[in-house]
Amino acid sequence: LMGVSLAVALCGIGLAYLIYYKQVISEEKIIAKIRVLYDAAQHKYYLDELYMKLFYTATVVMGTFLNKFDRLVVDGAVKGATGVVLKASSQAAAFDKKAIDGLVHAVGGATVASSKGTQRFDQGVIDGTVNGIGTFIKSTGRRLRSIQTGNLLNYALVAFIAEVVALFIALGIAWYTR
Repeated sequence: LMGVSLAVALCGIGLAYLIYYKQVISEEKIIAKIRVLYDAAQHKYYLDELYMKLFYTATVVMGTFLNKFDRLVVDGAVKGATGVVLKASSQAAAFDKKAIDGLVHAVGGATVASSKGTQRFDQGVIDGTVNGIGTFIKSTGRRLRSIQTGNLLNYALVAFIAEVVALFIALGIAWYTR
């Protein structure tokens, strides 16, 4: 195989010597006999033309199509969606400001008013009742302290008076309900 390659190379060198240096063989006659091969070699076997048709032109056409598709369809969809989202966002913000915030402020105001009323009731009624009971018990304790003498007859007298009062109350209730 190496010998064949060497022989072809030597034949080519010899043919070039005869055509271009010695000018024994006419270049035009050889070109006329192998015109198809000569033209293919001159055009680099038409690989550039094939590349232009298959790859370059197809790529340019596809790129142009995708560019127009992006500008018209994709960008249009994005701009349209953006408009819809902005409009919905604006309406949601207005609803929040008018309806939700209004409701929250109304409920908050009612809660504050209610808590003030509850505070007045707690301070006036509940605390007043508890403090009143405490004051009553304290003052009653001061008065009753003087009757605690440690003398058994005093205690018996108080018990007798309490029983007499209870008897009168019971008789009054019995007479009234008859």
